Amino acid sequence: MDKRVASLPPSGFRSSKSIKRMLGVLLTLGLLYYLFVYIDFKDIAIAFSRISPGLLLVSFALYLALYLFRTLRFVHLNNSAISFRDMFSIVCIHNFFNNIVPLRIGELSYVYLVNRQKSGTTGMGIATLIVARVFDFLLLILFALVTFLLFPSAIVIPPTVYYTILAITLLLLFGLYSLLHFKSHIISVLRIFVRLLHLEKLRFIRTILDKIKESLENFRVVSSRRTMYLSTFSTTLTLFAQYLFSFLLIRGMGITFSFTDVIVGSLLILLVGILPIQGVGGFGTYEGAWTLVFLYFGVPSAQAIPAAFVLHFLQLFFLIALGAFGMIDYRVRIGPFR
Repeated sequence: MDKRVASLPPSGFRSSKSIKRMLGVLLTLGLLYYLFVYIDFKDIAIAFSRISPGLLLVSFALYLALYLFRTLRFVHLNNSAISFRDMFSIVCIHNFFNNIVPLRIGELSYVYLVNRQKSGTTGMGIATLIVARVFDFLLLILFALVTFLLFPSAIVIPPTVYYTILAITLLLLFGLYSLLHFKSHIISVLRIFVRLLHLEKLRFIRTILDKIKESLENFRVVSSRRTMYLSTFSTTLTLFAQYLFSFLLIRGMGITFSFTDVIVGSLLILLVGILPIQGVGGFGTYEGAWTLVFLYFGVPSAQAIPAAFVLHFLQLFFLIALGAFGMIDYRVRIGPFR
């Protein structure tokens, strides 16, 4: 069966995506309205004017380095089946859609683009994306934990937040362990479940089961010791580039904010990013999360909200620039999207 035909989603799935997009738009408008009630556009302009042109260039270099490290990670996870140049274009396009399209639906763009490669499959795309996201979260947790241990008096976490993070971490570890060691059992359970519901005759259900089986089989390649070590290293570099990017821009706006504050704050940003509540372009959710981080560390609201908007605007500008490059490069070298 042609890969394009097999990957077509059922009409019900397409309609549910339309509903999610509508909810994302409404969420964006609601959060932006709430934030704009407490902000003056002049404050955003003032905050942006404090950032020197030299710092803007350095921040773009860090943002580009972040993409290069992500590309390196996905090359490792795909066992070098996709070249660095092709993967860089995929990462640029994937990050663009993942941040622009609401409710994290843009994650599917990575799976689609990997599937279009001669050496790539849908199963490999799903497997590597899941592992990458688990790495992101676990390493962020690790860095935040080390920060808590080194600076216990400077950072206080409410018990509810602590236990929520702990529960999510344990669930992720258990889920990853299950995917790596109980692949055949998971498929057997899913097939039994489908038979009990008398769904085995539905074509799209059989296609979904085949894709799940393919993805689980690809975890064997992804979970090799060498791949895990290299992915951990490249993910660490990615996170530090992200930390430094945010830290320099925040300090460039004249806000007193330590590097450890950025590490802890990034954990909240990630938690918000994991939840399927992202609006269009991340507007509203991104500003709201950073505003909460700033307020938690004692930054006055008059500085916090404009700074959150400036951070988001600059990240979006860099995101769109690299996304446009990725699309042009991909189209020229690989071919048009179908």
